[in-house]
Amino acid sequence: MALHWNLQKIKNYKRGCYRTLKEGEQGYNPNKKQFRLRQIPEQIILYTMNTGIREITEKNYKQFYNRVHLLELQHGTGYYRTTPKGKHIPRYTTLEDVEKMIGLSTNASTKTTSRFIKDNQIEL
Repeated sequence: MALHWNLQKIKNYKRGCYRTLKEGEQGYNPNKKQFRLRQIPEQIILYTMNTGIREITEKNYKQFYNRVHLLELQHGTGYYRTTPKGKHIPRYTTLEDVEKMIGLSTNASTKTTSRFIKDNQIEL
C-alpha cells in the first residue's frame, strides 16, 4: 500500500515543510519555481509507518517523539548534516521537530506499544 500524507493542518506548512529546488538539483527547471519536501518533515512522514502513529496531535506528539527516539537509538538516524569540511554528522530528531509537525496525518497502520516494540526489535 502506498503511503499518503496530508500536511495542510500543520501551522505554516508551506514554509516549514517545503523548500525551493536549486540549480543542479534533480528536477530543477529555471523557468518554473518548484518545491521539494525538506529532509526532516520527509523523515517524520516516513516514521509514521515505523512508529505506528499515523497522526501527530497536541495529545500524542510526545509519544510519537519517544517512539522515534527509541528507533533512532536502536537503529540509527535517517538523516545527516554535512559540515563545511565534508564530514557527515548524524542528525537526530528532536521533540521540537515533531512538535512543528503537529497536524500531520498519514494512512500508515496504527500499532499498540507492545506491537511497536516487537516489530522494531526494541530492547528495553
